[in-house]
Amino acid sequence: MLYYKLGELPAELPESLEVPRSRDVTKMVTLVTDENGTEETIEREETFTEVFTEVVAPPYSDDDIALSGYTLAPDKPEYDPILQKCVWQKNNWLIVSSDAAIERENAWLDIRKVRQGILDSTDYIVDEYNNMSEEDVQAWKDYRQSLRDITQHRTGEIDDWKMVTWPDSPYQKIYNENGGTDE
Repeated sequence: MLYYKLGELPAELPESLEVPRSRDVTKMVTLVTDENGTEETIEREETFTEVFTEVVAPPYSDDDIALSGYTLAPDKPEYDPILQKCVWQKNNWLIVSSDAAIERENAWLDIRKVRQGILDSTDYIVDEYNNMSEEDVQAWKDYRQSLRDITQHRTGEIDDWKMVTWPDSPYQKIYNENGGTDE
């Protein structure tokens, strides 16, 4: 079990605790008075509270733990260590996105933006389907569908966005087939 003191991270209890203690002590007190030039010694019993620190070894009682300033920390919640990290904040665990998860989400946002830009820039092709061969129409439909399917590369792995392969447009395929010339 983990314990914490305010401002500290949860940890196992130390090998010994310094526990503040107090006890009432009764002692005989000797008072010497000098009234009217006469010395008189009076002994009487007085009770006072003595405060001290006791070093305690395990096993610790719940009172010893509390008096030494420790509090039982809550259990760490379940989280995905690839996408999240669990951090201690004040007196509780907090789940936050890991740096890699933030990078991943930003990469997928960028991929979707680029994909949408390509789809938008090829929307005019759809209007031209009547003027194209069936083979060319199918090539453009397949290309645009491949763009829409790009997000299916999301596997849950932290770097799945690096696996995205952009499809070649029908124009790029013709260019590649012609050995890199526009003819």
